[in-house]
Amino acid sequence: MEVKNITRDDINKLANILTKNEIKELTYNLKNENNNLRYNSFLILRQRSKIKEDVYCYFDVFKEMLYSENLYHKHIAIYLIAQNAKYSKKYKDNKFSFLLKGYLNCIDIKNYILSRHTIQSIKIWIDYYPEYAKMVAYYLININVNLYRKSGRELILFDIKQTLKKINQIIEDDKIKSYILS
Repeated sequence: MEVKNITRDDINKLANILTKNEIKELTYNLKNENNNLRYNSFLILRQRSKIKEDVYCYFDVFKEMLYSENLYHKHIAIYLIAQNAKYSKKYKDNKFSFLLKGYLNCIDIKNYILSRHTIQSIKIWIDYYPEYAKMVAYYLININVNLYRKSGRELILFDIKQTLKKINQIIEDDKIKSYILS
């Protein structure tokens, strides 16, 4: 499959017809140095994860990428983990639960874009894990936004508030409401 030069329109089509071998190849491409190949592979796998469970078998690869020093790997891992979290809950080992702390720690890395994407991606999986809603909400409420450059703090705060609004639909909590209103 020639992934390097696909268009955005091709992503949905390809995501629907992937074979096991193509999923394996795309997962391998996630660490490729070619930006187009890596990013397009990521987009196809992310779309596939929205509709089918067969990407979940590579969850350990995403976990490894989450703990990588490479920020591109972390970014890719954040979204693929978020998309596949719903499948993780089906299994006794629930791999997502065991890496939640590492996932949330990506907010504190002081990398503005990774922090924003991690905060935004919480909305993808939080409905499947209402038992973590309060803990995640308090984590977000206690983020030190002064870690980020002044020009980006408002956007970080915006993302936190949007995510807290989503969480507030799952659980009602006075601290969450107070933070949203402040």
